[in-house]
Amino acid sequence: MGNFSKEEKYKVLSALETIKGLVDLDEGGRTEDSSTAAAAFRSASNFGPERNQALTFAWAERFSVASNRRAICRFSCRAWYENAVMIYDVDQDYQLMAERGNYARSLEELELRESGVYIVTGWHKNGPPSGRRPWFQSPKRVFVRNESDLVVGFEDAGQDDYDDALVTISFRPL
Repeated sequence: MGNFSKEEKYKVLSALETIKGLVDLDEGGRTEDSSTAAAAFRSASNFGPERNQALTFAWAERFSVASNRRAICRFSCRAWYENAVMIYDVDQDYQLMAERGNYARSLEELELRESGVYIVTGWHKNGPPSGRRPWFQSPKRVFVRNESDLVVGFEDAGQDDYDDALVTISFRPL
């Protein structure tokens, strides 16, 4: 990749991974949603609690809110490590809609009344709050996904319980 620094290479590779996760090619090699990919590329390093992380799209869960529905999001954390859950509006160039979590962050319920496409991501530090510790994107597990509910858990330290940060999204009529 030329004479780029290690950090520059990482950012480019992360942006490409994000785009790869967002864009599906049809049989002719054309993208199905190039505007979504362009938005992801523009904001590829604006994720996470410090707004400076690249996104691993495989660890983000995408969901839609229909025009006649609302999404009620409830958050919980069961972790000693610092955790955060972030919800972004895909249709608005990945605008941050909510940041919830443990320690100084609120676990207050969120209601999304705007129809659209969103992603939910989890983030953690390897320990309790400390300005010296970096944030890492947390792997996810979908526990429930149906017409009325979506439950996504995030893992911070490798115990494979995926309950360190949890979001339950209930889809209800307006």
